[in-house]
Amino acid sequence: MVVALARSGNLGARRLLTEAGYTLGLALANLVNVFNPQMIVIGGGVASAGNHLLTPARQTLRQWAQPLAAKQVCIVCSRLGVRAGILGLAKLCFDRYTQ
Repeated sequence: MVVALARSGNLGARRLLTEAGYTLGLALANLVNVFNPQMIVIGGGVASAGNHLLTPARQTLRQWAQPLAAKQVCIVCSRLGVRAGILGLAKLCFDRYTQ
C-alpha cells in the first residue's frame, strides 16, 4: 500500500520509503564492508518499491561503505519479485525430499 501511495505522488509515503531506503543502505554498507560482494539482489516485497527505496539505499551505501567496495558492488532487484521467497522454499523442499 505504501508503494502504491508513493507511486501516486503521496509525499508521506515517499518520505517513508526514503527513510527505509536509508536504513537499508546502512545495512547493505555493513554487508559490503564485511563480505565485499560483487552484487546484491533485493527480492520479495522490498523489490516492489523499486527506485523509491533503492535510490536512497544506493546513496547511503556509497556514503558509508568502503569506497572501493562501494564502487564495485551492483544492487539490483530480483526478477522474481515477491515470488522469490516461495520459489526458494519450493526448491529447498524439492532438493531435500527428492534425494
